[in-house]
Amino acid sequence: MRISGFWKSKTPKMYMNLNFKNMILSRGQENMVDQEANNCWQIIYQTCPQECAFMRKSWFDGWSMYFSGDRTRLGGLIYKYFSDQNGGIAILPYTIQKRGPFYFAALAGEFFPRRGIPYNSTSEELVNQTADYLCEIKKVCGVRLGPIVKSDTFIEEVLKVLKERGWRFIVSPMGHDFGMEVPEDYDEYYAGLSKNRKKKTAYYRRRLEDLGNVEIRHHKNLSVADWETVFEELEHVESKAWVSDEGDAHFIGPDHQYFWNGLVLDEWFRKAMNVWMLYVDERPVSYISGIDTGKERYMLASSYDADFAKFRTGHHLELGMIKDTIQEGKVTYINNGMGNSGYKSAWGSEEYQQLVDVIAFPPTLKGTVAYFIARAPKKLGK
Repeated sequence: MRISGFWKSKTPKMYMNLNFKNMILSRGQENMVDQEANNCWQIIYQTCPQECAFMRKSWFDGWSMYFSGDRTRLGGLIYKYFSDQNGGIAILPYTIQKRGPFYFAALAGEFFPRRGIPYNSTSEELVNQTADYLCEIKKVCGVRLGPIVKSDTFIEEVLKVLKERGWRFIVSPMGHDFGMEVPEDYDEYYAGLSKNRKKKTAYYRRRLEDLGNVEIRHHKNLSVADWETVFEELEHVESKAWVSDEGDAHFIGPDHQYFWNGLVLDEWFRKAMNVWMLYVDERPVSYISGIDTGKERYMLASSYDADFAKFRTGHHLELGMIKDTIQEGKVTYINNGMGNSGYKSAWGSEEYQQLVDVIAFPPTLKGTVAYFIARAPKKLGK
């Protein structure tokens, strides 16, 4: 079997285990640990690398609470906190997952934009504490770190330490994100698009306007109640799209609605979320959505009502998003995510950062057996 092929999963109901000092705690001690854990998160929020800013406790908690379809994850979500003498913090969010006869520790969180370990320093002390803890997790034969950016600085340092301690790795490329620097001027950007693309976009816009009043609204920095309305509109569009039957929906159903509505209880997500919705006579028919993290705008999902497939609604939304991004002047890079490179390159996107799945196996009997079973298909060319 190829273990990395098994990791398409969701999680059960959240079970919080702070595991802050590996102790059995009294009620008063629990309150102290809760406060210390909260302090760690607050430091991370203020000092972590900006590209990791979305890795907030509400992000991980929501993932664990509402995406409960996978019964292979055992014991719920665990947070382990590390600190050094100079204010450095790292937080390891993970679950225990069973694959076949094997148990793995696996990084928690949504696949998009990526997984990771929130941190604000790559000090030797923090890295070694993290590696020490991974070595001490009982009853597992490996650790699944992914999907992650291949150049993830903190995890890269942890893997170096584990390698020195005899760990083995299977690294599976997942693809590249595609993205583009934000143009300085919209008119110059539009002029640089192919003549054919501009002609088709204008043609389909006219056809769309024949149906009624066409409007693109950029939803951002809304109240909790207003975001709830937008998420309902996103669900409405997806329910009429191909993803409702055979794709990977992001907003359909109670779990997804609870997840997104729970996220925007966090003020950071209320400000970071972006939705461009195209309306025809007030009917929501197509959208693109994203999250701003520092200077980067990560585009999460897009979809359209199948009744409007022939109108190329994505063209109009893409131009609207780029125009708004230029006018706002806050974001310098648009990350369009993985896949559909031909379509994205037509708008100016280029290959960006690589994402990989890393399975790390300790030099134990269980780890060695799991490693050789996992790599056997590669030897056979499968």
